[in-house]
Amino acid sequence: MSNKTAAALGTGLLLVGLLIGRASANDGGTSAPKPKPEQTTSSGLDPKSYPRTKAGAVTAAAAYDDVIVRAVFMTPEERRKVVNLISNDAMRDQILKDEEGAAAALGKVNGPKVLRRAPLGYRVPTFTKDFAKVEFWQAAVGGQPGVDEGVISGFITKTVELGWERGAWRLAGNPTGKDGPSPEPNNLEASNRIVAEARTFEELDHVAR
Repeated sequence: MSNKTAAALGTGLLLVGLLIGRASANDGGTSAPKPKPEQTTSSGLDPKSYPRTKAGAVTAAAAYDDVIVRAVFMTPEERRKVVNLISNDAMRDQILKDEEGAAAALGKVNGPKVLRRAPLGYRVPTFTKDFAKVEFWQAAVGGQPGVDEGVISGFITKTVELGWERGAWRLAGNPTGKDGPSPEPNNLEASNRIVAEARTFEELDHVAR
């Protein structure tokens, strides 16, 4: 997504913050209470169901990215439980702070809005038994009718970092993102570029348990 596209998706900066990371949706420094780790599952999510393998890390990363995006629509208690469950000890407070800030900002946006994205592929630049970095190529749709450019679409690359802690893969920070790779119709150079880039991503066609 271009900067123009990102701005439109953001309804300000909010929705783009949800799509590509929480830095833009921060609440400006309001301190959140420090939660203690909770080992109960939330919304059927069980970090210990993802094995200590590359496939397990990919599946965990996809699940965590999905629930982190949806967490802003949850109640404060549900959101806190989810963040406690999937985050590592070092980054839990920051992830919760970011989520609370995004939720507070979203609560100020009235009217119907949409925020959806789907993975087109993944790659794993780094993997050890204790750390994994997973990148997802995603198609995204977001916005609000009548605000800026309304509801529009784009492509992003999302990065999710995980650490092995408390017997499971846990988020080692809020997922972050960047533009593209994005198709450009009737542009041979851009088409060649996106084909080459797309080949670096594998299809997300497995669920590791």
